[in-house]
Amino acid sequence: MKRSAVARCIYGFSSAPVKASISVVSATGSPEVATTVVGEKMDGFI
Repeated sequence: MKRSAVARCIYGFSSAPVKASISVVSATGSPEVATTVVGEKMDGFI
């Protein structure tokens, strides 16, 4: 079983592509940081 399949089972993810990202903005609304924190690779790793 691929590692991504295990994570999908544990966390209840569907078979849709997995990706999470966050954006940090200043008090004035200017973007400060944008980072991708989770993604799925072709070999089944998350």
